[in-house]
Amino acid sequence: MRYKRLVPLLLFLVVGCGGTPDLGSWRTSQANVRDANERLPLAQELRRVSELRSKFELAKSRELALRLAAENPGHPTICLIASRAESDGVFLFPRSEQEKRDLAALSALDFAKQAVGDSTLPSQEMLAQYAWALGTSTHLQPMFDRSDHAKKTLEVVKLALKKNGDSPTALATFATLRLRLATLPWIAKVMASDAPEGSIEGAERMARQCVELEPSVEYRLLHAKTLVAAERVDEARKVLAAALEAEPKYPRDRVLRGEVEAFAAEIGEASE
Repeated sequence: MRYKRLVPLLLFLVVGCGGTPDLGSWRTSQANVRDANERLPLAQELRRVSELRSKFELAKSRELALRLAAENPGHPTICLIASRAESDGVFLFPRSEQEKRDLAALSALDFAKQAVGDSTLPSQEMLAQYAWALGTSTHLQPMFDRSDHAKKTLEVVKLALKKNGDSPTALATFATLRLRLATLPWIAKVMASDAPEGSIEGAERMARQCVELEPSVEYRLLHAKTLVAAERVDEARKVLAAALEAEPKYPRDRVLRGEVEAFAAEIGEASE
């Protein structure tokens, strides 16, 4: 059984990336540096980023995080929150603005690299976000580099899980990677003969574990996608229904509700 929302998974190693993005211009367009007299103490600013995000104000939280990154270049903790903010940006922009989504994904990856590279001992949170940023930018790598990119993602995921085996971010990255690799079209499999092994069953198990740890809309949507890939559509519908019935609790719950509704509609149409 096939559904069009799974097409991006099937294009994992097929579509090429067009040119090198100018992340500096992108970030300047998203948040400008303030004068020194306009800034608050850094600890207070960081608390504000977290507070806004916890109140579902992702756009405002992201803008402040990017501004702090511009004002404090190379700061590992700020690079981490800026990477996560750009990962939020991937979901904030509508699908009609795919170029902006792609720039946010690449910016998230760059910030995550800085956070890990500038830290003497990267935390589990840094490694998990780095893995997530790697995973969400695979489709933007040159076609013949994607196999190595997948290997790097797997390597970082395993490092993150070694530090904390119950990290939802790392487990979700692992589940997404295994699902994508398991659903590659034949031409992509030929090009990526040395890519890591995929597994729909393994992806479903990890996605379910994510939901058990953190029953967010994001992880329920991922779980539903693994169930659809496993041709367990009735179960997927129940997972999506639970996502829509739950009160928003996690930062991305509200912004992803539309994607859940769209996916539920599509699998409903496909089964008619």
